[in-house]
Amino acid sequence: MIRIMYGLTPKITTMFTALYSNFHTKNFPEDLNSYYKVYHNHNASQVNYPYSFEGIHLLTKWRFLSLDHKNEHLRFALLNELSYSNSTHIDGFPSLMGDNSGCSLGLITTKLYKKLSVSVTSLYTYFLSHYERETTEKVKFKAGNSADINLSIGYLLWPRKYKSYKDLNINLYVEVLDKYYSDTNIRRNNIYINTDQFQYLKGGNIIYICPGIQFIINSKTRIDFVTQESLYHSNKIRQYSMMRLNLQRYLF
Repeated sequence: MIRIMYGLTPKITTMFTALYSNFHTKNFPEDLNSYYKVYHNHNASQVNYPYSFEGIHLLTKWRFLSLDHKNEHLRFALLNELSYSNSTHIDGFPSLMGDNSGCSLGLITTKLYKKLSVSVTSLYTYFLSHYERETTEKVKFKAGNSADINLSIGYLLWPRKYKSYKDLNINLYVEVLDKYYSDTNIRRNNIYINTDQFQYLKGGNIIYICPGIQFIINSKTRIDFVTQESLYHSNKIRQYSMMRLNLQRYLF
């Protein structure tokens, strides 16, 4: 993912993201039952997962209330996401980051007290349908709408006392991500497929924990190392661990 951020005003921030990966198949599989038993989650080389441009994502955040004091603040912001994806996404896990097209609306509450920061994000997402383009069959896929609650806790480990804006910052943090989503809706040639027979198409609840460490260099360069582990899954989907690297540079 490549992301560009820009502050339209002191209170409105925009983020534009372009996504590229080999996570999705080129077309919907002919036999869904066989696919979910054998090939799903990249367990076999017989399925083609080509590298491709997945889509674009636009995020806008408006901080509408700030209660700032020395060494502490309480802030509230509205969050809006718009996403377009041309990927063939074929499991029930709904996401706007490359998987599905759709939009979301949410609220972010952030509390800072000295070196400790706590943030809670609540989000509702509506997903649009995806149509198969390269087949004689007419396939319509719509991910189930989702509701998310994310808790983030961060602590400033270094420096003990600030001397200048050039001081190296080291932050420890952990996120808990809770997602609830409804069943996938999929049709072939205008006939609904019973998704109850496919575990990967059913709705459910997923909870992840994401511990990480963050370095901020000269107040302009940010480096994050994050791991993601599952705490709870109501079905078999997305149970694998992940590692993420984020590099961020402020130009001005």
